[in-house]
Order: sequence, then C-alpha cells, then structure tokens
Amino acid sequence: MKMNVSAAIRVICFAAVFLGTMSAHSQQAATPAPADPQVLADSVAKEVAEIRGLPFKQHVGAEVQSTAQFGEYVSRQIDEVVPESVRHHYGKIVRTLGLYRGPPIDDFPR
Repeated sequence: MKMNVSAAIRVICFAAVFLGTMSAHSQQAATPAPADPQVLADSVAKEVAEIRGLPFKQHVGAEVQSTAQFGEYVSRQIDEVVPESVRHHYGKIVRTLGLYRGPPIDDFPR
C-alpha cells in the first residue's frame, strides 16, 4: 500500500483535533447543536471566502453525527491512510508533533 504523506498528516492532525475536542467537550456542559449545521457551514464558508477574497473550489458539506459515529469515521480514515507498520507508533508520533496531550494511545493493533 502506497502512503500519501500529506493525507497521513491530515488524518493525524484531524484525529488529534478530534481527541482534544472530545477531552474539552467532556469537561464542558453540553451545548445544543445548531438547528441546521449546513446553514452554519455555509455561513462560515461565506465569511472565509470574503476574508480570503477567494471563493471555495467546492461545496463544504456538513451534517450532524453522534460522537460514536464520528469516532468510527476517524478510525476508518486512519485505517485507510496510516500503514500498519506505522500504527503502533501513532501515539508517539502525534505526541512528538505536539498534536495530542491526552492519555497514551495504545489501542492500535500490532
């Protein structure tokens, strides 16, 4: 399996943000999700396009999903992008890069 380094870094960053968000979320009171996440995403995309002075090249989709569904999505993405030979070092990699400060990540298969 040929690995795209850029894609692997994006997944690692994405997972780190997710894990950090989950940690912060567990410490805060739950806030209600927006009524329509697509409306919120469209609003943010419009503001970003105005700030940058450039339109988006493609539509940014948004949807509501449970924490479990999101965790499954991240796991699938990591399985697709991170080669098995690197997975057992994943926790050390994200910690070294400063992308994750939580408890040790040791649930990748060896």
